[in-house]
Amino acid sequence: MGRRGGYRRRRYVVPGEVPVWISSGRWGPKRVHVGQCAALLAELVYHKMVCDSATFAAGWRATLAWTPNGSAASWNVEAEVVANAVWRRGRLFFRCPACQRRATRLYVPIAGHEPRCRRCWGLSYESQSWSYTERGFLGSSRIVCQITTLRRREERRAAAQSRYAARRAFLAAK
Repeated sequence: MGRRGGYRRRRYVVPGEVPVWISSGRWGPKRVHVGQCAALLAELVYHKMVCDSATFAAGWRATLAWTPNGSAASWNVEAEVVANAVWRRGRLFFRCPACQRRATRLYVPIAGHEPRCRRCWGLSYESQSWSYTERGFLGSSRIVCQITTLRRREERRAAAQSRYAARRAFLAAK
């Protein structure tokens, strides 16, 4: 949505507007980033299920138990597999316990609280707060942001390739 009439977007959140926030933002309270939370990733669960020789296909549903690192609490998370052309056995999704939407990641920003999707917690991605205006020593912060984005993309790609290679090796050894 575009801005009209000289409206300037607020750079802070009002406590109570989102379920979790950080009070130490530059312009006041700010949203918590997804990188600052414990997360349950569908890709890692899928990888573990394949390597553990679990039998599942499109239409499979189950309730999984999850305990975040460093937490005493454990939660049951509903999971389902949906047919997908890219993922051999189907794409794994979780059901958010709060809103019942499909999600590939569930987050716990505060230890001991129930896992929820990014929308329910009001979380944002770090890249959403980057500024692309030209300033600074290099003349543009856009170059720095693009380099960081490319580096992180390459790291994610390498991790995905290693998981895929491990699954292939495991299935070939069977």
